[in-house]
Amino acid sequence: MIVVLLKVCWYRVSMTKGGAPVIMNAGVRHVMKEMFQIPLATHTILVYPNIDALREIYTNYIDITSHELSELFVILPFYETIESVKNNLMYNYESTQNYDYMKHEGSLIIRDANTILEKDIKSNTDYVSQAYNEPPNIVDFLKRVSSHSKKINKDTISLWIDTGVFYNFENGIGSLMKYERAFPKIVANYPIKQFCLYHQKDYENRLNKYEQIETVDKHQKRLLMVDKL
Repeated sequence: MIVVLLKVCWYRVSMTKGGAPVIMNAGVRHVMKEMFQIPLATHTILVYPNIDALREIYTNYIDITSHELSELFVILPFYETIESVKNNLMYNYESTQNYDYMKHEGSLIIRDANTILEKDIKSNTDYVSQAYNEPPNIVDFLKRVSSHSKKINKDTISLWIDTGVFYNFENGIGSLMKYERAFPKIVANYPIKQFCLYHQKDYENRLNKYEQIETVDKHQKRLLMVDKL
């Protein structure tokens, strides 16, 4: 049902307590409004229609949260370079001031998703097994990020990962599904709000309908913002 709706219009899907989908207009403003209401330890999926829409969302989010005292922002881009993200965050004088402040404070971390997740995807880790000689790279990364957040007195970590990185590898979809299933255990000890970013074309063309349904179902908050076809 969700797959069919994705091909109709711009919308946001959330679930009522009874499980029925609620369809609403989902421009950037609506998505932003929803994001600022998301509580700690929430697993959120954001399906975005194009890179320009995603840029508008994360730049606005950072511009606003940079004035907050409690949040560490972490983004792992795939369809953009680290330099591209930095440039987007410095689109005018005020945003440049915000970027410089967060960089100095240490409250903004930008890392390449491929660098962080390549080893885990290639090794086909299940992300939570205790049998490994060393923890999965993403787990070790989150441990270091959590330690850093404590040092700079941030009590919330906002983690944005572009899942396009998983399709870059032969067994990527299987690894992606394992990651989504394991998320609650991965972050159980960390004060994280995770935003899983899915490009619309990846979501529609790379995942079959069962994977699409499971992917949405694994998230507590669903923000699906897509183009008309």
